[in-house]
Amino acid sequence: MKDASIGRRLVDAERGRAEAEKDAAIIRATLEAAEARLGVMQEQHLAELKRVRDQMEAETTRAMAELADWKARPWWRRLAG
Repeated sequence: MKDASIGRRLVDAERGRAEAEKDAAIIRATLEAAEARLGVMQEQHLAELKRVRDQMEAETTRAMAELADWKARPWWRRLAG
C-alpha cells in the first residue's frame, strides 16, 4: 500500500514535470516569435524615420534655397512679392 502510494506520487510528479517542460517550451517558442516580430517592426520603424528625416532635409534645403533667392532680389521686388 505504501509502495503504491509512493509510486503514484512519483508518477504524478513526473507527469507534472513533463507538463511544466512542455509549457516552458511553448512559452520559449512564443517569446522567440514575438522577438522576431519586434525586430521586424523596429526595422520598419527605423526605415520610416529615415524616410521622414530625408524628406525634412529636402524640404529644409528647398526652403533655404527659396529664402536665398528671395534675399537676393532687390528690396522693392521683395515688397511686391
